[in-house]
Amino acid sequence: MMSKIPFLLIIVLLSNISCAVSVSQQGIQNPPSDFFVKVYKHLIITRCSKSKVIEPGKKKCETAKFNSSGSGLMVILPSNKRIVLSSGHVCQSGDIVEEDKFFKYKWTETVTLLDRNQKFHDAHIIKVTQATDKSSDLCSLFVPSLNYLDKKSKIKISKKAPKIGEDIYYIGAPLGIYHPPTALIIKGNFSGNINNYTSLTSIPAAPGASGSVVMSLDNRVFGVLFAVHPNFPNASIITSFEETKKFLIETDKLLD
Repeated sequence: MMSKIPFLLIIVLLSNISCAVSVSQQGIQNPPSDFFVKVYKHLIITRCSKSKVIEPGKKKCETAKFNSSGSGLMVILPSNKRIVLSSGHVCQSGDIVEEDKFFKYKWTETVTLLDRNQKFHDAHIIKVTQATDKSSDLCSLFVPSLNYLDKKSKIKISKKAPKIGEDIYYIGAPLGIYHPPTALIIKGNFSGNINNYTSLTSIPAAPGASGSVVMSLDNRVFGVLFAVHPNFPNASIITSFEETKKFLIETDKLLD
């Protein structure tokens, strides 16, 4: 009996090794970290008093600056053009009132990107949609100075929608965490569609991860992360596969 134990131990050891190999084969295939960018939005708002009488020590007009950050990834359109895909609210603020009872407002908004080489790039919005009950939260950016990556990027929209329970992941900068050239790679599962425009996932997320492109393990685009439950970070919302696909096709047409 004792002579059989070493043989059994070898069988068990080999079985464990085989399982480990099987798991690694199902992992992420060459995550495209080189094509990740951190997206910065710069908002400058000037408000001017409508009052004809200005109190001593106060100015008629005051200016304030606001900065926020999100995530993005260079992807390929159906025509093989390259753009940076992100979330709508990362690229553009929601409606800002032009005036109220006491003030008139003016604002300017610009977008810059930080790449893996710690270089900043000016970005130009091609198309943007904000999340509503009839639209998804998406943004496409044209970035001329990122052309050194154009021929290398191979990230395309998936040919089929994700299945419930399928492993998915994103490359992003939650809470602004990004140490070029290293970005966080975060996995989860696809839980299903909420409606025609949004889907639910179990990928952990936090502010700053908005705009992260959610992909299959073989790097095909499923959607874009744009919201997370404030009390449960594993309940995150992405744009639906069909809306993301439609958005990329529409972006492609705008570049013709």
